[in-house]
Amino acid sequence: MSSDKKLLDVSHMSKTAAPMPEELAIRIEELSISYKVSLEAKRTLKNAVMRASLRQEARVRSIDAIKKLSLDVPHGSVLGIVGSNGAGKSTLSRLLFRFYDVNSGQILIDGQDIRNVTQASLREAIGIVPQDTVLFNDTIFYNIAYGRTDASREEVLQAASSAHIHTFIESLPLGYNTMVGERGLKLSGGEKQRVAIARAILKNPAILIFDEATSALDSKSEKAIQDELRNVARNRSTLVIAHRLSTVVDAHQILVMDKGRIVERGTHRELLLAQGMYAQMWALQQQEEL
Repeated sequence: MSSDKKLLDVSHMSKTAAPMPEELAIRIEELSISYKVSLEAKRTLKNAVMRASLRQEARVRSIDAIKKLSLDVPHGSVLGIVGSNGAGKSTLSRLLFRFYDVNSGQILIDGQDIRNVTQASLREAIGIVPQDTVLFNDTIFYNIAYGRTDASREEVLQAASSAHIHTFIESLPLGYNTMVGERGLKLSGGEKQRVAIARAILKNPAILIFDEATSALDSKSEKAIQDELRNVARNRSTLVIAHRLSTVVDAHQILVMDKGRIVERGTHRELLLAQGMYAQMWALQQQEEL
């Protein structure tokens, strides 16, 4: 039975202003989830083991994707999560949004188990910039304003400026009235990412999730947007999921995942000094950029 309890009650707030972020902190306690390729999700969260069951030749093969995962994202802090493909990084954002539900164990936001609050209030409190940006076949203005449909034009333009896409939009013949095409096909990958970032900035959520948010950007554009993201993330609980380690160097804490486990944790400097997996990944990526 779904709960009517709200995580973040914004009913009393002005409809002409973005909700001010509340002091929401995230805690995940020994998480596990199990699902099959049929997309019938089944969760076993007590020992934090996520199993993806694959059926092949009438046999079921279980794969451990996340094992004994526990983490905290205090209010006002940035948590970076890095690791190879398939390590379970992006699964965390799906769990926070309750695309999956849990049978045991718990995910707490502001001390509340997310199973005990409405999905609407939960998702209202979270903003995400995904790796694959979803855009509508409408104008650039509409796609940014989708982050908060009651926003003023000035607020939309300010969000675009913060995402470093305003100048580009203004250079187009139709400006903000430019149609982006089906799934944004008229925009480059980097331009679509900036629209998604502008959308998240406009929403002004209490919790921010960046899931490979700058993956489609070149190094110069990435640095410019990272500077703005640091400002946006201030006074929020922020989760940064990344393959490119330069994205998380300023995080308060970085978790390194491998085969579903947290194998290292610490700041960028601490992990480099540890000379472990993170240091190896950093050295390799630095060589690739030369």
